Amino acid sequence: MQLVKTVVKAQVQVFTLTEKFDDQAWRQFARLIDGYAIAQELGFDLMTWGETQETAYRQSGIWHLNILELRLMLFYGFRADYMSGYTYHERDHLVDSLLAALSKATDQPYQRI
Repeated sequence: MQLVKTVVKAQVQVFTLTEKFDDQAWRQFARLIDGYAIAQELGFDLMTWGETQETAYRQSGIWHLNILELRLMLFYGFRADYMSGYTYHERDHLVDSLLAALSKATDQPYQRI
């Protein structure tokens, strides 16, 4: 699949979630969009927005985001993990929760860790 850089292309992009948590698969999926470009098109800084969304999730335990926003959060998680040195497990539960939310929103199977 090609990297998409616009809101319109991201919204029509067809994708299949991994059926269970996989370190490499979620990163590949996160990289299907250019989260920086899409966030800029939507009028916000991805990393600042992502931190705000992550804080809200940690307080409520619920993602109040649409499909594109959930995908942006996966991209954010990928970039945050990359910038922190790829620990591979530090953000697993956050990513798992995002994949589960995407599963529910898209009616695709996903087994939580």
